[in-house]
Amino acid sequence: MTTLDGHPRDPTRSSWLRTGTFAEEEARRRTANFLCTTTGDIGEHLLDGLTTSSSAWHLNNFVALPGSGLQSPLRAMVRLWTEPSIEAYQRYVEIATAEAPEWAEHIQMNCAAVVLERMAANPIEPSVAAELLERLRKSFSGRLGNGFIQCGLSHLGRDSAADPRLAEILSSTLHRFPVMHDAVPAADALARLHELGLPVPVMVDFRKPGLFDIFLDLIADERPDLVQRIAPLRPKNE
Repeated sequence: MTTLDGHPRDPTRSSWLRTGTFAEEEARRRTANFLCTTTGDIGEHLLDGLTTSSSAWHLNNFVALPGSGLQSPLRAMVRLWTEPSIEAYQRYVEIATAEAPEWAEHIQMNCAAVVLERMAANPIEPSVAAELLERLRKSFSGRLGNGFIQCGLSHLGRDSAADPRLAEILSSTLHRFPVMHDAVPAADALARLHELGLPVPVMVDFRKPGLFDIFLDLIADERPDLVQRIAPLRPKNE
C-alpha cells in the first residue's frame, strides 16, 4: 500500500501527507467540485473561504490512521461540530494523539483544543470524557491546561464512578498549571474537588508565605464566591 506521495505505507501505523500551498492550488480548492457530503462541502469550501489560516492549518494536510484511508483533520472537526457522537470524539482524539512528523504537531494541538472545547460546551458521558482526557493528557495537559480544567469541571460530579478519574486528571493538570497567572480556573477546580470530597492537590505555589492571600486577591473581583469556597484550603503553615 502506498500513500498519495508514492511512498510505502505501513498500515499498522499512522501516516501524514501535506500538499503544496501555491496560488494555483488555492484557486483550485475554491473552484473544484469535490462531490462531497454537506459536511464535506463545509470543510472543503466554506471554512477555507472564511478563515485565511485554515488552509495552512488543515486543508493541505491529511492523515491515514491505522486501518483507514487518508482523511482531512478539518473534515473530522466539522463532523464533530455538526454530527457529534462518541465515534467522532474518539476519531478526533486519535488524530490528535497519532504518531506524527514535527510539521503536524500544531495540527494535533488544534485538534486537542477543539475536542476539549466541544466536550466542555456539550458534556458527554463522564466515563467517556475521562477516557478521552486520559488519552490527551500526556501530550497536551501542560499546554492546554485551561481546556483540561474547563472540560474536567463540566463533567465532575455527574458520575461518582468517573469522579476519581476526573479528579486525578484535574490534579495532575493543576500541578503544571500557572495558577498565579490564571487564578480563577485553578480556584474553581480546587473548590469543586474540595466540595465533592475528592483529593485536593497540594499546590507548591501556596507554600510560600503570603502567596495564598495574593491568590485570593487575584480571584476576588471576578469570582468573590470562590474566596469563601477555597478558604478551607489555606495552608496550615500560614
